Amino acid sequence: HEPKNDYISESMKRTLEEKAKEVIELLKNGDSLRSQTYVLDIGFDCKHERPVVVELNAIHNSGLYANDVKKIIQAVKKHPEEFVLEY
Repeated sequence: HEPKNDYISESMKRTLEEKAKEVIELLKNGDSLRSQTYVLDIGFDCKHERPVVVELNAIHNSGLYANDVKKIIQAVKKHPEEFVLEY
């Protein structure tokens, strides 16, 4: 069975997902960024009570240095359902 993560509320999940979708739409619609594959890290700024982009990297700069990046990109494109936001 899946581990239960009670420390993230359903409303917080929705807030973070909405921010991720917003950034993804910007990437999809941007002329210079559209053809790249990215890794997006989102956090929550407690002081200002809002989600924030912590890091946005092209996939080849995302800490996957010892891996075959081309195979990772192929896997993401072939099976996008396997690469989902998890908490």
